[in-house]
Amino acid sequence: MAKVQIRIGATNAAGGAISGAKGDLTALGMAAKSVRGELASMAAGFMGLDQGIQMLRSAVTEYVAFEKSISLIGTLLPGQTQQLAALSAQAEKLSVSYGLAAEDVSGATFQAVSAGIAAKDAAAFMDVAARTAVAGSTSMTTAVDGLTTVIGAYGLNA
Repeated sequence: MAKVQIRIGATNAAGGAISGAKGDLTALGMAAKSVRGELASMAAGFMGLDQGIQMLRSAVTEYVAFEKSISLIGTLLPGQTQQLAALSAQAEKLSVSYGLAAEDVSGATFQAVSAGIAAKDAAAFMDVAARTAVAGSTSMTTAVDGLTTVIGAYGLNA
């Protein structure tokens, strides 16, 4: 009978070790799930950060294009910094008021002044062009082109 008692003791000891290892593996699995959840949260955060960076890059690109168009207007109005500042402010206002791209508005303003629209009259002209662009579902550049063509065809002054 002594052999039987030894076997039972060995089986119980092995069973205890296996149960302990099973508990350790369960705890390890739970820890791995927790780490996976944390990594998923971090990945989502990085994706949000990437989207934010893309939005900032887009805004800076649009601003640079707007300023470039405004500087082109400045070549047509040498020494008239106050009028240039007023046209820049008007372009920003039209962009926001009518939901038009700032670069399109500033580019169209350059086109209008290039076509002979006086800088002092450009704000009123550009407002008409903005309403024309919105009503016609077109760009400001196209609206200005059409308006200046009509003005020129009839020999009118804007």
